[in-house]
Amino acid sequence: MHSKILFKYTLPLLLVCGVFLGCDETTTIDEDNPNYAEVVEDIAGNANGVPVTADQLNAIDGISGAIEGVDYATALAEGSYGDPSHPTVEEIQAVIDTANGPAPLPANITIDISTLQKAIGSFIDTTPYPIDVQGKIDNSGLEVVVPYTVVNAPTTLPAYSTSVELDSSVTEDDETGIVATFAWEEQPNLPVGQGTFKATITIDDSGASIPDDTYNAKKLDIQDDINGVETARFRYATNDAGDEGNLTLTIYPGIPDQMFGTVDNTINANNHKFLYLPVTNPTTGKTWLNNNLGANYANMNSTVFNIAQQATASNDYNAYGSLFQWGRKADGHELINWINGITGEGVNGATSTHHDNPLHALFITDNMLPIDWRVNQDDTLWASESSENNVCPAGYRLPTYEELDFERQTWASSHSYPTPEDALASTLALTQAGYREAPYSSVNNYGPYGFYWTSTVSGEFAYFLWVDTSSVRMNSSGYRAAGYTIRCIKD
Repeated sequence: MHSKILFKYTLPLLLVCGVFLGCDETTTIDEDNPNYAEVVEDIAGNANGVPVTADQLNAIDGISGAIEGVDYATALAEGSYGDPSHPTVEEIQAVIDTANGPAPLPANITIDISTLQKAIGSFIDTTPYPIDVQGKIDNSGLEVVVPYTVVNAPTTLPAYSTSVELDSSVTEDDETGIVATFAWEEQPNLPVGQGTFKATITIDDSGASIPDDTYNAKKLDIQDDINGVETARFRYATNDAGDEGNLTLTIYPGIPDQMFGTVDNTINANNHKFLYLPVTNPTTGKTWLNNNLGANYANMNSTVFNIAQQATASNDYNAYGSLFQWGRKADGHELINWINGITGEGVNGATSTHHDNPLHALFITDNMLPIDWRVNQDDTLWASESSENNVCPAGYRLPTYEELDFERQTWASSHSYPTPEDALASTLALTQAGYREAPYSSVNNYGPYGFYWTSTVSGEFAYFLWVDTSSVRMNSSGYRAAGYTIRCIKD
């Protein structure tokens, strides 16, 4: 792991001053105290083999809260100090608070997952083609969705914050002094039942060697670093018994899926571990993802995972990907288990009950006009990169009708319309995955055909690109309850 814990706020929020908190004053300490000398000895590596005890720590003026049974010697050796031979009270207290771990949650509430993950895409390579993408966290931070369950009675979840200093080896510029913080604000009066709240990962580089309000992640090699590099690990309590979970911040040599490491409506954080690469059409100058959302080639959980691989044939089912209902989030309804080039099945089943904001991962069927999965139609759900239900990675979105049509027109060779062969040979390497039927939820690819959503609506319907048996055209009659594939364009 490439980070070290600086300090931890526990519940209730503990405010301490010190070098890394930017306070101007520190508490005077008696350096002749033998207990203090034992602390200094443990910071230096515990050469005498006798770890400092909780009683010794609590006997130092200004220190409190040390608990018997906690390995403070190791924590002290891993702590961060302005001068390790003269640690301040505040620095020692911060180590104790960190070693003690996060305070238990209030009764009646649990955090439903013990392993959260947030990904940064940062990579450089010349194979399969020159790529240079600088991943970063700026002062807007990263959003983390945390699932919870409340039982018995509404409960307030107190605010929480924990910080680590990033190792220079995980920065692009060998930068030192960058502090990353995982935190959430107080969540008042959470109702009984399941839900989610939003936390953040933010960066403070005010004391860094390059203070520019940005953490530039180390650029990884697509061939050698495909499993990623862990940058930081944050601890949090998951229940009132003191059990803990971890949030890891990891750099990957690819563009992470919008839902990478995030729980969907099945409360599973591993369903969307997809990584993509950028590809650019030299004619249009537009940059796209190299694969459909959800393609097996992009899936780190798949045996055929290969981030640089695109479709090898129009019926290459490992490049098909997910089938989305128009305007709907990547909540799990879109996931498909492809068995071969003409057979696939939905992972999470179906329902005929319409909902504007489904809390399940079921495909919603409909056979009555306007044939939509929603109760109330909404034309804005995929309108832009910042749209509420945008399913594309950060910085990407669905193409408009005009953008996808312009792309399509560049594929034609000697034909009046591009052919499926032209679509496959294009920069996007499009396949014919078929579609998921709105009335029945079955996956249909007896054409074979390919259907690619745009963000543009057409009355009650939506525009899509249609790859049929002999040509590639635009169509305006896409039922919004149908499941089609998606290829994202850079915003």
